[in-house]
Amino acid sequence: MSDPHPPIPYGMSNFRAVRLDRFYYVDKTRFVRDLEKERFAFFVRPRRFGKTLWLTMLDAYYDRAAADEFEQVFAGTHIGANPTPNRSRYVVLYFDFSAIKQALPTLEAEFEGYCAIQLEGALERNEDLFDEETRRRLRAPPSINQKLAALFQHVRRHRIPLYVLIDEYDNFANTILSAQGAEAYHAFTHGGGFYRNFFGTLKAGTAQAGCIERLFVTGVSPVTMDDVTSGFNIGTNISLLPEFNEMLGFTEGEVRAMLEAFRQSGALVEEADSALATMRAWYDGYRFSEEVERDVYNADMALYYVKLSVALKHPPSRLVDRNVRVDYGKLRHLLIVSRQQAAKE
Repeated sequence: MSDPHPPIPYGMSNFRAVRLDRFYYVDKTRFVRDLEKERFAFFVRPRRFGKTLWLTMLDAYYDRAAADEFEQVFAGTHIGANPTPNRSRYVVLYFDFSAIKQALPTLEAEFEGYCAIQLEGALERNEDLFDEETRRRLRAPPSINQKLAALFQHVRRHRIPLYVLIDEYDNFANTILSAQGAEAYHAFTHGGGFYRNFFGTLKAGTAQAGCIERLFVTGVSPVTMDDVTSGFNIGTNISLLPEFNEMLGFTEGEVRAMLEAFRQSGALVEEADSALATMRAWYDGYRFSEEVERDVYNADMALYYVKLSVALKHPPSRLVDRNVRVDYGKLRHLLIVSRQQAAKE
């Protein structure tokens, strides 16, 4: 007998899997249309706030190689019913820098290898646009920066729309800062370091018409982006704009709707009002713009509470996910070290 309620996507970050496997989904796709007003966007949010799920949604929405699945993946969503002309239009180049091993002595080699694999995957998914000879030519340059420069020339010449997505852009940079200190971090992000050069290549790609048509970069902290680009000059920082305050995280109305849905199915024993009162006290209070009146809830923690409540048949006794506590501990340390570095410069 199948469960009377959809699975709860706690800990899940792959939009395609969430939709195809029919997990409960709080629909945020209405923000796609607003985001399209910004060609090059930079966006930060706390850890476990739904950033990767958002990026994998953008990937599924814009990737021309995934067009055959569009109706199935986006059925029942706002953007599925109201798509923009850009749906399934782009060659998408997706980088998730949390996937890179963070040992400093091998970091550059790991970075180069990972980026080359991601580039090769994008070319192979779009083999109708990049034949074998073209793929051979684009993979031939020795560094990822040279490979990207060659790609930008090719897409510009052939008018191929390119969308670059970057997730966890600051992941290993922040790890270096918190674990190895300001000097190691400064060497990594300043001067002629490979990471700074990577973003310099992307900046050049956004500056030339017909190269990178769209770019979306996300992470936890603006610190690294300010360092590797000498300021937010690779895209518009939309993190504090009021229209994007609720793009990630859950509004109280969205949390209440989720609780009532699981309550009506019989999966949630606790009354929705009682659960909401607890969740409001523990998980609410995020507001990313001075011009808005509504807070948002930490999405990860809201799903954590509902998942445990359904599994245990009573509210959880531990109200803070240990993974989140570890993440915020690291972030606090990062901010302390960052301020110490700034005071020295």
